[in-house]
Amino acid sequence: EGDFAQQLEITLQPGEFVSTEPGAFVMSTRGLRPDVDTGGCKQACLRFCCAGESLFRLNFENKTNQKQEVALAPPGPGTVIPIDLAMQSGIVIKSEAFLAALGRDWKLEIKPVQNLGTAMFGGQGIFLKEFHGRGLGFISGVGFISTLQLAQGEQVVVDTDVLLAFERTVSFDVEYVGSVWACCCGGLGFTNSILTGPGLVYLQSLPIQKLARTLNQYVRFSGGGRKKI
Repeated sequence: EGDFAQQLEITLQPGEFVSTEPGAFVMSTRGLRPDVDTGGCKQACLRFCCAGESLFRLNFENKTNQKQEVALAPPGPGTVIPIDLAMQSGIVIKSEAFLAALGRDWKLEIKPVQNLGTAMFGGQGIFLKEFHGRGLGFISGVGFISTLQLAQGEQVVVDTDVLLAFERTVSFDVEYVGSVWACCCGGLGFTNSILTGPGLVYLQSLPIQKLARTLNQYVRFSGGGRKKI
């Protein structure tokens, strides 16, 4: 629901189960009770140490004989994107993109990036996070969400912060902008991401990093002093 700042509203039938990130809960009907687990020690350690995620997962299971409702929201003014894991299992997602998953047959796996340059400048960290499963998953991005369907061998150049997710068939690398002027004066940064098809790519127009930098440029005056927000 919503346009710019969306929330995810899920109807759980009796016996159905949903997991989400801690802090995503908005509301639920009275028949649902929250529970917390780690999803297994290995999964928890990988999420926490390698992907910058929480050690814990917040779960809701409908143990009643009536349908129940739960609403979840991204950590920022996000757009919610459903992912059919039966078709896109193994999709690589940005570290803060995971929102929720239906059922228990899903997991997040971590794999290292191809080289040191990609790790340092690719915007995804040392490890890539793969979203596996058979059911329905949900990720979130900020701003307008666009998709690119890349053909075999087709390449696209993408700002590292804008890249939200891409199918496992897509190759991911980085390249230097190549111009000091473009880097220092054009707001391009040192590198861009290079994506090579085939596969589907998701982009977000206003990544949270860019939003934070933009807000930080505005100042407010308090007690004669100047403060960043």
